[in-house]
Amino acid sequence: MPQDLVFILIGQSNMVGWTESLFSELPDWLKVKPVQVEFHQHGRKMEFNQQTGGRIGPEVAFTKYLAAWYPGRKIRVVKLAVGGTSIYDWARLWNPRLSFRMTESTIQSSLYALLKQQIAVSQVLTQGNTVNAFVWMQGERDARYPLAANAYLGNLKALITDLRREYASPNAAFVLGRINPPKAQHPAVEILRKAQEIVTTQMPRTVWVNTDDLSKAADQIHYDTLGEVGLGRSFAYAVRRFYPVP
Repeated sequence: MPQDLVFILIGQSNMVGWTESLFSELPDWLKVKPVQVEFHQHGRKMEFNQQTGGRIGPEVAFTKYLAAWYPGRKIRVVKLAVGGTSIYDWARLWNPRLSFRMTESTIQSSLYALLKQQIAVSQVLTQGNTVNAFVWMQGERDARYPLAANAYLGNLKALITDLRREYASPNAAFVLGRINPPKAQHPAVEILRKAQEIVTTQMPRTVWVNTDDLSKAADQIHYDTLGEVGLGRSFAYAVRRFYPVP
C-alpha cells in the first residue's frame, strides 16, 4: 500500500488567508473537499470552511489538484501560518530579541516549536510517512527592513535544512511563493525576492513560484479569493514537478 502524501503549509498572512479570501466565494467545485484529503490546523483535524472568519488560504485549491493527480493516495496536510511574522520567528533557535531588533516582531512564542507540536499531535508522520513537501509563503514583513532582507537568504537556507532534518525528510521538496507587496511599504522587497530566487539554485529540491499575476485584495498586499485559488494551483503544479503523476 503506498504511503500517504504529507504536506506542511507554513508562512504568514497570505498562507493564513485574508479578510477578502473567503470559502463562501469559492466556486462550488472547490467547496467539496476530496475524500482522501485530511486537513489539520491548530492541533486538530478540521474542514476548510471551519477556519477563522470563513477565510481560506491556498490549501483548498492545492489539495483539489493533488487529489485529482494522485487518486490512490491519502493526502495529509498540516497548516500553521501566523500573520505579520518574520522568518526570525520560524527559526529553530528562536531569539525573540533578535526578531524584534531586526523586524520589530512582537510574537511571544517559537513558531518552529509550535509547528513541531502540531505535527506530532496530527500524527501525519506515523506508519513510515515522511514529509513530501514544505510549502512556504512568507517574507512580506522582512521586506520592510533592509537588514532583515539582506539576511533572508541565509535564514531561509538554515530553515530548509532544519526542517528536513527535524522531520527525517531529507528529500522533501521546498516550494515557496515569491512575494510581491508594494514597494512603498516594503522598501527591501527586491532584495528579498532575489534571495527567494537564489535559494532555489543553492538548495536541492527547492523551487519558487511566481505570484505577480495573482488577484489581490484592496490593500494590494494580500490575495483575495481568486488569488488564493491561483496560489494553491501554482503550489500544486510545483509539487508535481518532484512527484510525477503515474
